[in-house]
Amino acid sequence: LSSPAAFLAGGTMTSSNETQAIAQADYLSVAVSPSFGYETTLTNLEVSTIYYNTTSLDAYNSVLFVRSSVDNFATTIGAVTNLVFNYGGGWQTLSIPLGPEFANRLGQVEFRLYIYDDSNSGDAGTCVDNLYIRGDVNALSAGQQQVSITASSPNAAVPSTPGAFTLTRASDVSASLDVYYT
Repeated sequence: LSSPAAFLAGGTMTSSNETQAIAQADYLSVAVSPSFGYETTLTNLEVSTIYYNTTSLDAYNSVLFVRSSVDNFATTIGAVTNLVFNYGGGWQTLSIPLGPEFANRLGQVEFRLYIYDDSNSGDAGTCVDNLYIRGDVNALSAGQQQVSITASSPNAAVPSTPGAFTLTRASDVSASLDVYYT
């Protein structure tokens, strides 16, 4: 997310607490994944937020909290509370250091930015901007094995067109690798 416009979650559209935000899926989602044959080590997630209220004074804050697919969205890895801009709030930056569970990831990692506030006003909302996910991308670590499967015959149909699949391996290919399928 970046200029010229931030993402806006309006007060009438968001939940009023964390439990509701999760249950009602009030989140933005962003996912990162390495190319085949590579792994990522994610080190930091950073996002800027501001809460504003243009006409009504019934809301004073909003909360943005972040969860990830690494633990199936079970725990909050960072949060920020925004005061409404009219009351002295401004852009705030949430910077979340990502721990060892984000190292050497072979597959996709999804982050969900949940938002809730204490407003029922359509004139209030949380803006989200300048989202960065920092880290490194490297070739697979020694000992890592990665296999992909692709439908070589995407239009296969029984009985006229037989199906075919291509297996691709990224890693040390000097030793055999058993791949099981059912």
